[in-house]
Amino acid sequence: MTTVQAIEAAVEQLDPAERARFRAWIQDTSQPLKWSDLRRWHIGSRAMSALLKSIEEQASALSAEDRARLAESMLESLQPSIAGIEAAWAEEIEKRVSAFERGELSSSSADEVFAEARQTLR
Repeated sequence: MTTVQAIEAAVEQLDPAERARFRAWIQDTSQPLKWSDLRRWHIGSRAMSALLKSIEEQASALSAEDRARLAESMLESLQPSIAGIEAAWAEEIEKRVSAFERGELSSSSADEVFAEARQTLR
């Protein structure tokens, strides 16, 4: 199902009077349709639900391996990229090393760090 098909299906779910008002509004406007317009007519969430259902049905038809890859891809899209995180840490490490080399940071031996950790845990 395409986005347009999902919107059309959502429009069909409106009561007849509301559907007629929506279609008249569409014909009267010269502006491209935006999601905010669909929200105003309470169509956006219905269209997205129909589109999501279509995507879920298509995904269900995939093999288990392909569904796993799709799930992994979707989860990754919700998280910051690993490359971005690694780049940020590399930059932070470089800043700290430079600050240490300039004498702006103090250091502690491993024995001192572990002793402090043990003291904190008591």
